[in-house]
Order: sequence, then C-alpha cells, then structure tokens
Amino acid sequence: MPRPLAPEQWQELLAALAMADSFGLVDSSADGRSVWAGVNDKTPAAVPAARGHGHQP
Repeated sequence: MPRPLAPEQWQELLAALAMADSFGLVDSSADGRSVWAGVNDKTPAAVPAARGHGHQP
C-alpha cells in the first residue's frame, strides 16, 4: 500500500473493505503497509450481524 495515501484513496479502500467479512491492516516499518480482506462465500451479504469486521491480530 503506498505512502502517503490520498483521502479519496482511503475512502475507496474503506468502501471495498466494508464489503469483506474480515479485514486488517499490517503496518511494519521494515515491510511497509499491507491491507488484507477475507470474503466467506457461505455468509449471506444481507446479514450484517453474521459478518466479523475488525482488527485481527
């Protein structure tokens, strides 16, 4: 993920992550920043309570 990221790019990234079942950001001074997202094709997208958003260790 490039540094710096423009505000418009953050908005696009957040919109894409909002569609994922889980996501995270890894920020390492040695390796830079990485964003990941996981989508469970068995989870109905219309059921927000079934989706696990948040930071993953």
